[in-house]
Amino acid sequence: MASALKSNFEQYCMDYQNAQEEESDARDEHTEKAKDKRPDYELYQKLANVNGKKGDEVVASFLSSVFDEDTRKIEQHLTRYFDLLLADGVLKGSDINHGLSRFSDQLPELVLDCPQIHKYLMDYVIRPLREKNVVQYKHISWKFQKTKKDEDEDDDIIFGTNPFFKLVALILVDMLQNGTNKNQIGQDLDKQLHWRSVLDEKHTHIEDADDLWNEIKDEVGSKYADIVIPILNRTSDPAAMDAQLQQALKK
Repeated sequence: MASALKSNFEQYCMDYQNAQEEESDARDEHTEKAKDKRPDYELYQKLANVNGKKGDEVVASFLSSVFDEDTRKIEQHLTRYFDLLLADGVLKGSDINHGLSRFSDQLPELVLDCPQIHKYLMDYVIRPLREKNVVQYKHISWKFQKTKKDEDEDDDIIFGTNPFFKLVALILVDMLQNGTNKNQIGQDLDKQLHWRSVLDEKHTHIEDADDLWNEIKDEVGSKYADIVIPILNRTSDPAAMDAQLQQALKK
């Protein structure tokens, strides 16, 4: 499924680019415009109607395949691809939100091929779809019901969860930049988003914690890092992290 979905996206990218070139060269006003190009929806219909795949499974499978060394396609086409799938009713908002939850477990495996996967996911999927009110953080649980196939494919290898914490750091910053009160964000994460249990579970598998927090600080800047890092790192020492957060909030 993943390879077929990736091929579908790559074909759409190629069709769109070819249409753009033809559009710029053509003098015929009837030349098909790039904006009118659509992905091949037949694949999505087959996955749903023949293979019985749920929308969130399809989204997670697609995301697991699309992030690789060639990031140009992501930068130029990924947001529009999702916009079309949603606008034409191929996917629903719940498919995206639940698909992101399902996909989050795969981040550590994919970081070798795309070291900045958390940033690409944020910049070209989560933020633009959040701006359209498709992605809603309250509907992302980072948990999902595993299928029998998921359970059969589970093994004893546990990858470091650093990319997940980097992604959540970017989400917290996005919340702060879009109306969430800095004095409330820790409580919102715990009581409205209900992400604390997931953070506690994934905290155990952080690799090189000092490096992780330094990298997050470099990415989001000291102003935001002083707030989000104590929230993300609370599992290590709740009292100390709460004190550190309160100190940051006074600035």
